[in-house]
Amino acid sequence: MGTTQWNEIHMVVMRIMSQLPSPSLGGLPPVTAMSDRPAMSPLDTIILPGSLKSATLAMIESMQRANIDQAREALDAMHKEMNATNSFKRDRARKTHNKKR
Repeated sequence: MGTTQWNEIHMVVMRIMSQLPSPSLGGLPPVTAMSDRPAMSPLDTIILPGSLKSATLAMIESMQRANIDQAREALDAMHKEMNATNSFKRDRARKTHNKKR
């Protein structure tokens, strides 16, 4: 996930974390300790900003595969770039080392 997408998931993560028991709060979830409201069950509906989107399982699977392929391509490109950079640095270091001999 790109850093520009963190704001999309931030609220979901915060809602989940505030519902989990915390040892530092005596085993109470933060939402209960701060507001005396009961924690939601993971099965409860989480209200998210924006409209709901309907999707079939096949649509979700194809989007997941596309995201995985995109991440794989980005990782391959990064590895190629790092390989080229490391080869350049290694060759330069060898030349410098050979000049000292």
